Amino acid sequence: MEIKEMKAKLEAMSCNSDSKDSASEKKIVELNSQLQEKMDEMDFMESSNQILVIKERKSNDQLQEIRKELINGLLEHGGPRAHIGIKRMGELDPKAFSNACKQIFPGDNAKVNAALLCSKWEAEIKKPEWHPLDVVRIGGKEMVTTALLEINEDNPSGRYPVAEMWNFKEGQKAALKEVVQFVLKQWKTHKRKH
Repeated sequence: MEIKEMKAKLEAMSCNSDSKDSASEKKIVELNSQLQEKMDEMDFMESSNQILVIKERKSNDQLQEIRKELINGLLEHGGPRAHIGIKRMGELDPKAFSNACKQIFPGDNAKVNAALLCSKWEAEIKKPEWHPLDVVRIGGKEMVTTALLEINEDNPSGRYPVAEMWNFKEGQKAALKEVVQFVLKQWKTHKRKH
């Protein structure tokens, strides 16, 4: 804005000034000099900003690589009783379907119907145009709704389950720091045993 104002002022002075007026010429030269300084300053700031954007992208890429490696490591070496692990966000809980079907269908029919219902709901959740209005409660919990909310939060465009580092003790996403601390603790414990 300041540069635009200076250019407009300079242009107006150039058009209105008398070529024999030395004070006007001096003012025009001074304004030209100030304008050039401002433009150089703006170029420097744009260049600095671009450098920061590139550094931020590289840092973010590195963090995403680290996150991916941690997820892969936790999938490979994580135990079922660990408080830090991987949760598939947006994935339905088949146990909820099984428990509900056991109350309605006898014996083996419960397992078959639970599997069919679970796969039907998974197919529905993957459809981007599917937006259920009713809250579905299974065993007093909003299991299907939770899966849909998770999928909308973590992967709304693809609508498929996404692996997320999870703190099972706290029931929430695990911060990168938490996961690194957990991995280091596991490594130290493993190192002492051997």
